Amino acid sequence: MEPLSLAHVIADGGFVHQIKWDGIRGIVKIESRAAAIYTRHGIECTDSYPELYGLANQLRAKQAVLDGELTVFDGETPSFYYSLRRNRTKSKNAVKRLAQLYPVRYIVFDLLYLDGEDLRQNPLKERQDILRAIFNDNSVSALTENFDDGQALFQVMRRKNMEGIVSKRADSKYTAGKKHIDWYKTKTAKKLLCVVAGIYLKNRMPASLVLGVYRDGKMQTIGKVSSGLKQSDIVLLEQTIHKQKVNIKKDIVWINPKLTCWVRFAEWTHTGTLRHPVLLGFSDKDAAAATGQEISI
Repeated sequence: MEPLSLAHVIADGGFVHQIKWDGIRGIVKIESRAAAIYTRHGIECTDSYPELYGLANQLRAKQAVLDGELTVFDGETPSFYYSLRRNRTKSKNAVKRLAQLYPVRYIVFDLLYLDGEDLRQNPLKERQDILRAIFNDNSVSALTENFDDGQALFQVMRRKNMEGIVSKRADSKYTAGKKHIDWYKTKTAKKLLCVVAGIYLKNRMPASLVLGVYRDGKMQTIGKVSSGLKQSDIVLLEQTIHKQKVNIKKDIVWINPKLTCWVRFAEWTHTGTLRHPVLLGFSDKDAAAATGQEISI
């Protein structure tokens, strides 16, 4: 079941509100005291998360299907970048190493099946009550909390630079996909300091920027931006090309990564690029400051 996007927080008293954990959606099937983990597209990824092999021991049940978020924390806040890195890693040795460096915690928010009974037609509140009765929190998994005041929770998410909230109708059934009017997500706006790694040309004029950030000491490209680029910016970019050009490949002029800019964006895609980026303006900050740290606005 996927939440629908909403620009404002629902004030209806029939909804509960939860933190939107910024990670990878994960469905967990418990059977015969073993846990199998699947992506939201049904692809099994159990071996990518060895720290979660013991999930079955947290449930007082023989069979169960859980819905939740595979989340890596950077301090007290989730890191989508590290969650994505864990999700993409397949080598057994690399998985073992990253499980120690960036351990995943499974944040559970729903129960779909329990000991032979399909619970998807039961109200959300009832599914949650059953889940609380059979689940034990530990260091690798936890149940998400419900909050009554969605607006207050959303403001906390903004202060903590977290992704936003999910609002769910308390009596809703579990309906796969987005054909419903029961779950909504409201996201905080974000901005990010980026390095200009390259400049796309159109008719020999700067048309969009290749963006990058520094992670683990290396620059990683995170997409491109054209929206927000003003005519006055073109002069600066032409000067940058003249002074900092490294090489040209097809229609991209690659430059020394010294120029930085602020970009507003909606969210990260599952390929690690920015969704709906808008250029806010150029910055005088050093390129080394572009570490991928998001700021809620």
